[in-house]
Amino acid sequence: MSQLFLWHGISSQASFQGVISTGFANLATTDPGFFGKGIYGTTDVEYANRVYVKSSGVLVLNKVAYLSGFPVIKTDKLNGSANYGNYDAHFVLVSPNNPNDPLEVNYYPTLPNRLPTYTELVVFHQAASLPCYRVELQPSLPISPAEQAYEVGGFWCKL
Repeated sequence: MSQLFLWHGISSQASFQGVISTGFANLATTDPGFFGKGIYGTTDVEYANRVYVKSSGVLVLNKVAYLSGFPVIKTDKLNGSANYGNYDAHFVLVSPNNPNDPLEVNYYPTLPNRLPTYTELVVFHQAASLPCYRVELQPSLPISPAEQAYEVGGFWCKL
């Protein structure tokens, strides 16, 4: 079994309270799910924040467990579907629909001979994704000479 910490964006404070109270909902109740109707996560904090949190949502770091991930290369049969075959997750390397738009929010499986921009993992069981940390990012952080910080995806994090 693989276990990862993955970023998950929740679109509103109310939805975040629901996740804390009752766990993740079946995605089919909120969205058909482009790569399948499951719980989405990414290794990329900037991607989760920009595409899923937007301005009024919540960024969560989840501990995610899965046994076998199906490598998604096309979405035509996965949109709104359950897990493929006996796989309990879908793994997708994604690229922006318009690579020239730095604010693009539509991403698709990376085409052959192109480098992926981000990754997504979709798990299909509520218990496979456990919310561990709520994270708030800010675009800039005043740094005193005694403090250390590092940049992650355009955001500053204090040490």
